[in-house]
Amino acid sequence: MAEDEMEIEPGPPVPPGEPAIPINHTTLAGLLLEWPSIRELTKHHVEREGVRHISEYPISQEQNRGVLIVYGQGEDSHPSRQVREPIDHDNLDVADDLSDMASHSPGACWDQLGGLSPPVLEEHKGGVLVDGNPDFSEPKVWAYVESFKENILNMHPIIQPQLLDYWVRHFLDNLPASQPRSAKPQISKPTFAIGGGSQTEEVVGSKRKRSLGPDGSEPPPPAPSRTGRPDRSIHTALVLTVLALGKLCLHRDNVPDVVHPTEPPYHDSPVIRNGAVPPRANRCSGPEYSSHSHSHSSGLPSPKAEAGENPDNCPSIRGVGASGAGHIPKKNYEVIPGLEYFAYATDILGNHTGAYNMKNVYANIFAGLYHGQLGRPMESFAFIHTASHKLQVIMRPSLDRMRRIKHNNELIQETKYNQLALTFWTCLQLESDLIAEMQLPPSGLLSHEDDMPHPNMSLLEGFDQRILDSYPGQLYLRTHLNSIHRMFYAPEDPAKPGKDKFRNVGVVSDAVSGMDWVAPSFAFREDDPPADDILAARLRAKYWGAQVITYRPFIRQILQFSHSIKNHASCPNFPSVSSEFRQDVTAPVIHPKARTHGDIDPQVVELAKKGIKALIESTRAFHGLGDKRPIITNVFGTAHAQWGNILILSAAFRDPILRTYVDEELLRTLFHKTIQFLRQSATATSALRTDMHILEGLQRDLFSYDPRTNSSFSSGTSAPGYHTPRPVSMAAPPQMPHPTGDQGYPRSRPHYSHMSPFLRQ
Repeated sequence: MAEDEMEIEPGPPVPPGEPAIPINHTTLAGLLLEWPSIRELTKHHVEREGVRHISEYPISQEQNRGVLIVYGQGEDSHPSRQVREPIDHDNLDVADDLSDMASHSPGACWDQLGGLSPPVLEEHKGGVLVDGNPDFSEPKVWAYVESFKENILNMHPIIQPQLLDYWVRHFLDNLPASQPRSAKPQISKPTFAIGGGSQTEEVVGSKRKRSLGPDGSEPPPPAPSRTGRPDRSIHTALVLTVLALGKLCLHRDNVPDVVHPTEPPYHDSPVIRNGAVPPRANRCSGPEYSSHSHSHSSGLPSPKAEAGENPDNCPSIRGVGASGAGHIPKKNYEVIPGLEYFAYATDILGNHTGAYNMKNVYANIFAGLYHGQLGRPMESFAFIHTASHKLQVIMRPSLDRMRRIKHNNELIQETKYNQLALTFWTCLQLESDLIAEMQLPPSGLLSHEDDMPHPNMSLLEGFDQRILDSYPGQLYLRTHLNSIHRMFYAPEDPAKPGKDKFRNVGVVSDAVSGMDWVAPSFAFREDDPPADDILAARLRAKYWGAQVITYRPFIRQILQFSHSIKNHASCPNFPSVSSEFRQDVTAPVIHPKARTHGDIDPQVVELAKKGIKALIESTRAFHGLGDKRPIITNVFGTAHAQWGNILILSAAFRDPILRTYVDEELLRTLFHKTIQFLRQSATATSALRTDMHILEGLQRDLFSYDPRTNSSFSSGTSAPGYHTPRPVSMAAPPQMPHPTGDQGYPRSRPHYSHMSPFLRQ
């Protein structure tokens, strides 16, 4: 039975449970900027970047940057995004009348209905052929499909390779045929083939000699190739998203940015100083574009000759490097790999908004992953959220059956239920990854985590065993991470009793440290060097990410205590140290009567030491993969989390207790690598660009680092001296020093906060 067919005997309704990640959780890396010790280090950099409200960073910046324009150039230039000095994190909307005043001709940058119009007289631009169609030649299509399998299905094996091949073959076989160019010379204005290719492109003044056959007659025209426009079915949209992702994954350099329209620079703007390109201030005016339309059998929009466009009247939309009066501006699809396929795919998806079938779910997942590769989390979340909603509707009649399989500890035996489980857990992972770093409302799907069995990987065919082994490990770690979010970082709700899973922090750590959750081929020791393949690196990154948020509260306690000693030592009302934990979690804390570093409970120090180890390993989890950009599902979330790790390590490096555990040379290397990763991932308007600038400023402050001379001195040691940093091996972390508890300071008795644990699975 197909997975989106209705149940013969639908089960009773299944009430939703608690969301997998609590709404308004406090794990966000952006909130680290509010820690007093980190605020002291970063305040001037944050203010210089125009971030006024920490609680709204980075989501406000991402929400304001505008959507990717798939047919035109740049990003959506809503007036609220045209003036970014200062950035207002409270206001995302602008009155409609202002919108009308500021925008004369939106089509100038969005492009008109009619498809991917290629530049005149050019064979290829960004994968678009002279007839305005994306390249559907079989060698290209199959190359992108193979890239998709190797880079996406290896992480989320939700479609079996043989089935994908069948779908692509069906897509290719059903493409309408494009006729070859006519050999007859004509002198006319160039036109472009449409749909099935009934029109031909001719070059002005071109003449071509024709070869005659053996009998003196003209040879028959070559057989038409199948490169016309596909139909508007959801099957087409699914294949197009596969091609878009496959092509983009072959691009291993920096995340490609949009084509930013050029305009006179505003030298006083902080946006310019920070390396961002401001949205255009004006739209083009002048003659209307050609409104001629063409109809064709495929139903997809046809390209139009751009005869009505007068670039001289549109100086604000010329592409980068434009010069000369007749320049046609570059479009985003000419510089962003795969966007030519993605543009058509999302056109089709828009016409299938009300459809509920698995191909629709898959296409939305892949569209979300495409935006994820471009570091665009808001757009990525929109597609993932849509996929989750559609899947929830499809699964509704089967939820009771799935829940019984889970609660009876059975293995799924039917392909239908296995596909539903695979897709459920993929949506849950992708949605959770985004919600972990931005306050976004979850879909209803995340309320069924407890009811869903894991997929039976033995039912899948055509996958390498390492793929089948790594996916369940990812699921275990994702549910473990979500449990920690609920245990430590959920807002207090006294009226809601919790079901406990973890009694204390030690049990939380033990749930993963034994490596019982992962196949032997992926098991590792905590002192192993970073992995050199993507599947192992992803597992370790997730593992260390879980350890970071497990132990982070103990680092915060010590940093907060040190800050209080520094600023309030003689104050009679010495501020008490707060914990990131919920009030109902049992964990060691610094005693309220502690007044010196010697009074800190050694267990707090030991747990903070484990947290520093986790921060280091989480930050360098992908450093064994080489210098090229790794293909991961959530570029933004990964880079932003690593930024947060460096902030904490920097504060620890300046702390009198914790600096013992932060090796200076290693911290320098982590700064360099993390800034490099942010540079690979940060486009002009991305919040990752702000992250990068903050780290660059902090690097200068800590080490007086001069990138021109590669020389620096440390401000974190008592006797700084100028020196050239030595290269540090990334193979293994330095040996952790012994905790400061051996220094002979008097200790207070261990103090715990004892309350009922909150967590439930």
